[in-house]
Amino acid sequence: MPQLRDIRIVLFVTLLTLVTVEVFFSANEHWKWIPPFQIRHTRVLNPHTAWAKAQASFLTSAPDSIVQPRLNNLDMFLNRELDYSEHTVPGTKLEFCLSGDVQVKIKSTNEKIYHAHYTCTPEGRRVTPFNPKASKFLFTLGDSYTFGEGVEDDQNYPARLATLLPSHQVYNMGRPGFGVNDHLFYSNQLSPLYFEGVREKEGIVIYTITNALLIRLILGSEGMRVEQGNTLVRPSYEFDKIHDELILRGKLADTNFLKKFLLLIWSKSATLRYFELFWPLKYSDDDYLLFAKVMSGVRSNLMRKYKIQHFYIAIWEHTPFDMVEGLEQALSKEGFEILDFSTIEFRKLTKGIDKIPSDHHPSAETYWLYAQMLAKTLH
Repeated sequence: MPQLRDIRIVLFVTLLTLVTVEVFFSANEHWKWIPPFQIRHTRVLNPHTAWAKAQASFLTSAPDSIVQPRLNNLDMFLNRELDYSEHTVPGTKLEFCLSGDVQVKIKSTNEKIYHAHYTCTPEGRRVTPFNPKASKFLFTLGDSYTFGEGVEDDQNYPARLATLLPSHQVYNMGRPGFGVNDHLFYSNQLSPLYFEGVREKEGIVIYTITNALLIRLILGSEGMRVEQGNTLVRPSYEFDKIHDELILRGKLADTNFLKKFLLLIWSKSATLRYFELFWPLKYSDDDYLLFAKVMSGVRSNLMRKYKIQHFYIAIWEHTPFDMVEGLEQALSKEGFEILDFSTIEFRKLTKGIDKIPSDHHPSAETYWLYAQMLAKTLH
């Protein structure tokens, strides 16, 4: 039948075109034939953002001893060209922190991109300076940006805050790869990370939000690509609006099979990555509501043992403006205090690199500046 044959031809040509485009963009990731695709965002400054920008002009420059030169050429290397075998301390699990050395090298030349040493407490926290006169605690929660992945023990922002705020004992409760759902789950389990080795009975909490946290809460394509297995072992929560309660549904691996399959395919597409088409394309109000409720659960768990005077949500730089607006609305309704640093551009404030090349975690110099911004807020 001619009509059926025409349909088959159209389908074949369409499939061939898609495969050709995908092969081209896969090769482009290595050879860089065309420049990166960039979406231009415009945003009206809100009071939080205007305040943060004003503070940036009063920051003290980092000492030259921690300033690393700008090595832009290292950003050209892909993960497959880098040796991450010593990136994570052997035996480290998602919920624990073990002392040891981490480093990343270029496979072809054995050139070291970065090296750092981690020292961890028996409770699973990264060490911070001891303030003997401190009468209150300062809990810093978050992911690898709080933990300080890729920098030394005294170079992450919790350690810097401890030197800037001697009246508070700072506890680094950030964990690489953690999402708000992980913090809720392990605080429900009375993990030593939060509830052991803390002398003070009252104080403040800062939770630093990065772009990855919403992806880790709901199953997204970037989480499937970047974190792979870690994404699926995370706890999965739902919010029941009728009964106004959070429900633990097990692990994300136990959720919709079809969604996982489609996201796995989506995450492997070089074409979609080039055009920054990640799933979900846009977060919904229900996503932001779930995030706020899970964060509220973390706060409630901590309040069972401690008196919390302030619970700040600090939004990291370059968080998309629509995400910031959605998060601010949902979190403000739950009574959180928002510190919006999303439009601060650390690369314009640093003398050296603002991010560790090829790893893209903050540099020691960036942490130096960020800690000052937070300390000014807390004084």
